[in-house]
Amino acid sequence: MPIRPLVPRRAPGATTAALAALALSLAGPALAEDAGATAVEAPAMASPLATPDSDPVVPRPGQLDRIEAKLDAILRRLGSEEIAPETGAVPSEEGDGGGAVAAASPASDAEPAGTSFTPTPESYLPGAVALARAAPTEARRLGEVPPDSVGGFVYAGGPIGLGDLSDRGVRYTGLAGVELQGWLRSTGSGRAQLAADLRVSFGKGALAEVPCLFEAWLEDQAIGAASQAVRPWDNRQGPAALSLVLGAELQPGLYKFRAWIACAAGSSAPPRVEAELLLKAPGALNLGPVTGEDLVHKPG
Repeated sequence: MPIRPLVPRRAPGATTAALAALALSLAGPALAEDAGATAVEAPAMASPLATPDSDPVVPRPGQLDRIEAKLDAILRRLGSEEIAPETGAVPSEEGDGGGAVAAASPASDAEPAGTSFTPTPESYLPGAVALARAAPTEARRLGEVPPDSVGGFVYAGGPIGLGDLSDRGVRYTGLAGVELQGWLRSTGSGRAQLAADLRVSFGKGALAEVPCLFEAWLEDQAIGAASQAVRPWDNRQGPAALSLVLGAELQPGLYKFRAWIACAAGSSAPPRVEAELLLKAPGALNLGPVTGEDLVHKPG
């Protein structure tokens, strides 16, 4: 009679069969080859030749090792799939050696100021659209932009004769204010200044002062309004000069831009007014005339 061990070897039973079934159901096609081998060899483990008096038949060590390795791989893969929704990562299909690919986040509907897009030469043109509007006659109404325009042109820098816009193609004989619309380009980060540089000339015998206003908006938000009155006796030798300055913090990019420059016409003979938009970009030392590179507009 053969000698039995003090601790009998455990015959394969329900636990081993359950593990094999779990491996076959979860592993899928990747375990087909090993699953086939297990299915063929399984009857040997439960052979009817095995009796209580004989040694139980045990599965081969290599077979259990393969099952354990496949189960470990399945558990690792299941664990990565549970973590992925929390971290926003998509598990690699190449196994443990593949990297995770970040899930794409939906694009925001709102365009952040200054960084929303990069215009192309085909879609944007140099300069801002300038709409000429009749200047208010009273100082208290300077901040009210008239709803009707008397003409328009593209402004890419330089002085604008508000009393005579014929050189800009506008046929209007009275004193006008100008509204600028377009996009302001910033190439640096920091504080920038915008200024309306005005030259006011009075007729002989003029006694009334002329108030002027410069107001600007970026991304539909007012950055301020500056006003000042010019008196005829401030400069008897030539046009009276004044600069109305506003400032804003900018980042590189394009900003939706709007500005209103006007002087009150008064009830008597209107003065001659010349206006020019100046810009001191972040990092610049001085104010300088704007150009078609600083201001752009959409065609149409």
